[in-house]
Amino acid sequence: MRQNDRLRKGLGLLLVGLVIAFGLACNGGDGENGGDEENGGNGDNGAAASVAYVPHIWGGYVCVIDVDTDEVLTNIDTGTNPGEVAEISAINRAYVGDLTDATITVIDTTNQSIVNTINLDNPVSSMDVDEDARRVYAIDHSNGSSGTNLHVIDASNDTEIANVAVGSRLQHIVVDPNAGRAYLTDFEEGVIVLDIANNTVVATVPMANLPHGIALDTGTNQLYVTQVEGNTVAVIDAATGAEIATLSVGSQPQWIALDSSNNIAYVTNEGDGTVSMIDTSSNTVLPDTIAVGTSPFFVVVRSDVNKAYVYNAGSGTLSVIDTTTNTVTATVSL
Repeated sequence: MRQNDRLRKGLGLLLVGLVIAFGLACNGGDGENGGDEENGGNGDNGAAASVAYVPHIWGGYVCVIDVDTDEVLTNIDTGTNPGEVAEISAINRAYVGDLTDATITVIDTTNQSIVNTINLDNPVSSMDVDEDARRVYAIDHSNGSSGTNLHVIDASNDTEIANVAVGSRLQHIVVDPNAGRAYLTDFEEGVIVLDIANNTVVATVPMANLPHGIALDTGTNQLYVTQVEGNTVAVIDAATGAEIATLSVGSQPQWIALDSSNNIAYVTNEGDGTVSMIDTSSNTVLPDTIAVGTSPFFVVVRSDVNKAYVYNAGSGTLSVIDTTTNTVTATVSL
């Protein structure tokens, strides 16, 4: 189903230290109050703001957002089609993959300046990080063709230290440093389990219906995988690869993000413009959905500010969800 590869072409975000947030149409701010995410604050009295990085798809820049005030602090020009952003807070760096250019742009999060551009041999589909090991894991972008390789970046010097063929049509990656594993979705192969000590495939969990988004609940060691053609989310025991449950959600589920503080997983349903919610303590789907924009794709949760951010690809907007009430509090044109 090439339609889903087409969707990936225009989008990008996630995360783990990576965050997505909404702004005032991504064109405001002078950057004076910018700061790193580690340090809280709202930009007053010289305090650094807690920020989020929002790629402006096809716009060629990333918006820096104060997540407390939702103020746009500044825009950073990156590649042609900036996608996912991943952060290593200990070294004050954010990494922006590009869905068109074969690059990763490196941002200094203390002053929001570009400090490096890492050249790869293929555009980047998804990224995650191992903070302690100072490693960035990026996978090839599969846009109607093969996306096969994993790229490992040494963040201490921004050099590629591994480039390994691991899949056929790679989609998304999540890294579990404590277990020494990375989990990758692949449209053709299912869920690929990687030993990150030597970047080798140790297992593959076969899965039909175009497995796409993936999230890991480290508390229960369960993986949640969206299945685009099945209108379902598969729950997998990460230790054994056994399928625990298959949950029916909305039409064409794409991305998934966990709010561990409330035991809720948020699933974007591209086909019907809604977000489904899963109670991860019982692996049951809540009866109500949240109406957002047209073709919602990426969703990212910020538990520290009780927000979830949904990028609506079809309407070019960002929906802001209050995770305490599960209602949309703002819809912003990008």
